[in-house]
Amino acid sequence: SHELRTPLTLLIGPTNMLLDRAFGAITEKQEEYLKIIYSHSTRLLRLINTLLSLSKADAGRSTLLVERGDFIAFVKQIVDSTLPLAMAKSLNLIFTADETIPEFLYDSGKMEDIFFNLLSNALKFTEKGEIRVSCTMQSDHVLVKVSDTGIGIPKELLSKMFDRFFQVDTAASRVGAGTGIGLSLVKEWVELHRGRVWVESEEGV
Repeated sequence: SHELRTPLTLLIGPTNMLLDRAFGAITEKQEEYLKIIYSHSTRLLRLINTLLSLSKADAGRSTLLVERGDFIAFVKQIVDSTLPLAMAKSLNLIFTADETIPEFLYDSGKMEDIFFNLLSNALKFTEKGEIRVSCTMQSDHVLVKVSDTGIGIPKELLSKMFDRFFQVDTAASRVGAGTGIGLSLVKEWVELHRGRVWVESEEGV
């Protein structure tokens, strides 16, 4: 873990300082390339963290660090943080929730992974229309739906969506340069919370 993360954090830190003009002025071209370095370094760090998380899950060493919290406020904060990305694609991002949902125990770090993965997928594969996130009370469970008006998934591939390293081969997925491990991690973390996750889709809908 340290051997992988430390060189990256030592790269990201100085890059960030240069972007913040900690050592003086930089040119527009220098800023452009520093932003590229920062973007790809942080992406690589996220990928390493994800792979390490999956490795821990495989070894049965993943645990939940739970705290009682306002789940609805937590989800809304994540949805709001992705609003600029939706606006950049002229997409409506809608969040609805039952006010009857009580506070409950959950691991905020792992829940954050879950929602950012689901929302990033929805943003990647939706070119027009809307992305909708809803939370409703279902007996003693909370049902969370992330739906979109994107390209949809072929019926024969639905059963593979949570397989590790699986990717639907489309122009959007090639441009998005994904890794095929995000949804696998989502499944791991949902099941660690004793929940279940599934996908329903129709091509073009």
